[in-house]
Amino acid sequence: MPSKDPVLRRIHARAAAYALHSHRDSREVTHPARTAFLARFTELVDPTGELRRVDPAEAERRSQLAIRAHFQSMAAKSVKNRAKYKT
Repeated sequence: MPSKDPVLRRIHARAAAYALHSHRDSREVTHPARTAFLARFTELVDPTGELRRVDPAEAERRSQLAIRAHFQSMAAKSVKNRAKYKT
């Protein structure tokens, strides 16, 4: 049964992650998650799939821009949050 102590849970989780990655390639383990994450942006810019059929290169370009916008937004939120804790 997992421990309720957050410190012990973190230690056990980290040990399990190290064990997993010692036996399998990290890219292989995270591939399904990365694929789903990137597909989200493709769906965002081309929900009907029409652009992917007509101009796949343009769909990819727009998808990459949506990814950049997402990470810029996250960076802005991070800066804002860090400013709250600065003394």
